[in-house]
Amino acid sequence: MGIEIRRGSPYLYRKERHGDRVVSRYVGGGLLALIVAEQDEAERAERAAVADAWRAERKRMEAEDRAFADDFDRVEAEARRILAEAGYHRTRGRWRKYR
Repeated sequence: MGIEIRRGSPYLYRKERHGDRVVSRYVGGGLLALIVAEQDEAERAERAAVADAWRAERKRMEAEDRAFADDFDRVEAEARRILAEAGYHRTRGRWRKYR
């Protein structure tokens, strides 16, 4: 989308893709074109800010998940070690005492 100056006046056109073609659709001209373009730019900036906030939150959650998985792996390894020292082994996913 963009403001185009034609014969000295601003006109707003939105570019739309139809298959492999790009089509220009007239939105408005003059002061209306400038107002709509400014409003569209503000909406685009707001969407970008929301997307950035979501990416930051997702990154934080992934780091938290990795930390939890590391802690879980350490606890599980310790539990396996303790059970093995106590005389247990795994058979088909279940812990059983050696006979």
